[in-house]
Amino acid sequence: MRRIPFEVLEGCILETLERRGVAPGDGRATARVLLEAEARGYPVQGVRRVAEICAFLDRGQLSPRISFERLEPAPAVRVFRCEAALGHPIAFQASATAADLARSYGVGCVAVLGAGHIGYLTPYAEQAAETGVFCFVTTTSSPAVSLPGAGTPLLGTNPLAYAFPLGDGVLCADFATAEVSRGEVLERLQDGTRFDRDVGAGPDGAPSRDPAEILRGGLLPMGGNRKGALVNLLLSTLAGPLVGGVANHEVLGTRWPEARPNKTDFFLALDIAAFGEPAVFEARMRSLLGALTGSSPDFHVPGRHSRALWQAALRDGFEETADLRDLLALASA
Repeated sequence: MRRIPFEVLEGCILETLERRGVAPGDGRATARVLLEAEARGYPVQGVRRVAEICAFLDRGQLSPRISFERLEPAPAVRVFRCEAALGHPIAFQASATAADLARSYGVGCVAVLGAGHIGYLTPYAEQAAETGVFCFVTTTSSPAVSLPGAGTPLLGTNPLAYAFPLGDGVLCADFATAEVSRGEVLERLQDGTRFDRDVGAGPDGAPSRDPAEILRGGLLPMGGNRKGALVNLLLSTLAGPLVGGVANHEVLGTRWPEARPNKTDFFLALDIAAFGEPAVFEARMRSLLGALTGSSPDFHVPGRHSRALWQAALRDGFEETADLRDLLALASA
């Protein structure tokens, strides 16, 4: 199987975005997130998003230039108020700012209003964790999730990621608070395949495995129950009205370029050293993780395996896929 070097794929993304006015540094940040998602096993957040970003830029729903108003409502709080700026570069800035604030005040919080889709959350959480803080990141998406039995999408798939230092690396968990991602539903629709279990509902609220029905009626929340919906609601509150953003059922512009993005991203960092000895924290977490892995063969330390895949892709190149061929074709068009 042919392997494509990281530099070639990064160059394709840079060239495609620069033709639309994106600055090289911002294009590089975007490429890094998309390629990392691709390598770590999340293709729905990977390079296929390049065409989607281009559609937003071409229709004027995203600005190629990074511009935002930086507000300081409290010593440990920052708000980045954007004008439809490309999301990935701003998310890296927000993560770094939250970590800096945490080292100064013990806690740091950054809200980003109105930026484009920031995609795979792991790079931002890990970036902060590598500086010695605990980092939590979440974001809202346009409505795709309905309450069990309702059949009306009002919540987003609203992913969360959290990361903290662990020895010479970091632990990072990253997941959506829906049964599956909307990207997987669209993928199944394109392939003409059904899910092997009920992950959503039709417009009548009845459980469904049919992707076309699920797009109309909504995905089920994580766990398929109201507890999962309450976790989703928590995230839509943090990345929404709590920090000055719109309510989740009013979010637009995260998947389709029908409107400028109006969603919110939320970054929270805690300085581990402000609460106690980092070495004690690490020892206790290692003890807990060891107990968990020893109790079940299905449990593994989050992020470790996917990080190894990312490092291998950087070293050996990316295994060629249809999505990578599409990217090469897009760049040469």
